[in-house]
Amino acid sequence: MSPLGVKGRDRFRACVEVLNFSLSVEDSRTIIDEALLAAAEEPGWNIHFKTPSTDVGCPLPPAALASDPEPFCHSDVSPYIAYVFVGVESLFAESFPAERLANSFPVPGIRRFHQEYLSEGEQPCAHQVAESWYITPEELRDSELLRQYILGIYPMADICC
Repeated sequence: MSPLGVKGRDRFRACVEVLNFSLSVEDSRTIIDEALLAAAEEPGWNIHFKTPSTDVGCPLPPAALASDPEPFCHSDVSPYIAYVFVGVESLFAESFPAERLANSFPVPGIRRFHQEYLSEGEQPCAHQVAESWYITPEELRDSELLRQYILGIYPMADICC
């Protein structure tokens, strides 16, 4: 498995979806794009991730917010490694209670979930190929927190920080 999760991905791509309208999707995309570009200058940035890019709109809904949270499992996956969902904290509270946030990786307070898995042959849903982040508008303005989201992503976590 390549560091990009699947064949056909040429770089680290993120998509951004705004779940409430306290911040525009374009502003959110710009902030995430700038954070990714800054992370690409870090020593822990995986060389295979190349120059990152960020798109508006995500092809899959937020898996962690479903009534029965399960990652999506496909034989063909999206081009995105990170799905960024921006919303108010109350929207995330049930899926990410305080005790879960206290033990989040790589630092407390990070809301991440397994968004997408790849099925290959006899191994259904064997490989994680995307994760989702659940970020408030206030947290988007915290560059160090965004750095932790980015550099803590699978499989970069194995070579980073």
